[in-house]
Amino acid sequence: MDYVAGYVVVNDVTVVEWMRDASSPSLGKSFPGHGRLGPWLVTVDEVVDPYTLALGCWIDGIQVQSGSTAAMRVGIAEMIAYLSVRVRLEPGDVLATGSPMRAEGRLEAGTRVRCTIEGIGALDNPVLSISAS
Repeated sequence: MDYVAGYVVVNDVTVVEWMRDASSPSLGKSFPGHGRLGPWLVTVDEVVDPYTLALGCWIDGIQVQSGSTAAMRVGIAEMIAYLSVRVRLEPGDVLATGSPMRAEGRLEAGTRVRCTIEGIGALDNPVLSISAS
């Protein structure tokens, strides 16, 4: 954890159909416009306990996800330890932990998605288009 600079809100967006049909679940998260993050980085010293933060996601103002980082299957330190054995982590790398629950909802052009993490911030993005290319 000595190497963690801070925390940020990430909206990774998943095309579920591509995750089911692909040999790698990463493909469903790899389209242009996916993986938005921000709007700022909160430094480690500003977060008392990253394992007790409320999480939420809204699609067009309707809450589709509510939970806490306390329910994460894998902790931040464990994720860093696992990944650092397999890949070289560099300063500035962003590791998206995911959330402990899945947000359900269909996204269409014009939809607004808002993701929040208590004490870190809110990320509000419009869906500009729906395309797998």
